[in-house]
Amino acid sequence: MFINDVNKGFHVYDYTDPKKPIRLHFIKAPGATDLAIKGNTVYIIQAVDLVTATFNSATKIFTVTNRNKNVFPQKQAPNGLHSYTKENEIIIDWTLIK
Repeated sequence: MFINDVNKGFHVYDYTDPKKPIRLHFIKAPGATDLAIKGNTVYIIQAVDLVTATFNSATKIFTVTNRNKNVFPQKQAPNGLHSYTKENEIIIDWTLIK
């Protein structure tokens, strides 16, 4: 089971026994918002990039195999506004300033 810690990464649990899930790993992925899984391949939306990783169940290790850069648009602020970024800057999270 994967639980998104929005803009930080994913908590990975062994959910074989739903009454006692076991925390296995945390995939650190700043700016991450979602993932999809097909077989042993994990596709992660990490800010503007699509990251592909494989999972080895024997070693319980995730290995990044590919990064497609600038697949997605820059993130929007929670209020729906866009931010202007300089070249090579990527928004990974927002902080409310009072």
